Amino acid sequence: MKGELSFGIDESGRFFYVSGTQRYSTEVEPTEKEAQTLAQILAAVDAPVKFYRRSNDYLTICNESGNDFCRLKATDKVLWFSLDMWTNKVHDRPSLDRVSNKKQRHWKIKVDSIEEISLFADVIAEAAK
Repeated sequence: MKGELSFGIDESGRFFYVSGTQRYSTEVEPTEKEAQTLAQILAAVDAPVKFYRRSNDYLTICNESGNDFCRLKATDKVLWFSLDMWTNKVHDRPSLDRVSNKKQRHWKIKVDSIEEISLFADVIAEAAK
């Protein structure tokens, strides 16, 4: 990643650009609640992953190629994850009927319990590829 450039718009709406080593390149440890939730998500993923804190709002999960295929918010009050559906071929799964905004790259899936995540194992596996 050395020498690569990242750019985008930050949480305040300002444009930024930085080298890959200055931002997003430091792995983080998930919180206890995130770790419990990750056990369900990673059960569907058959590859190594890395965790980053690219936003104050969620944990980013990247596959080996660096694609942030999943984002996770797991607290005592809120539980959701989003999946990169850009190239995902399983858009028509009944379990995805609960997704309200399907016109974006990451589809946000709200769940009531950690165990409910297992209903999305096939979609998670596809997003992680």
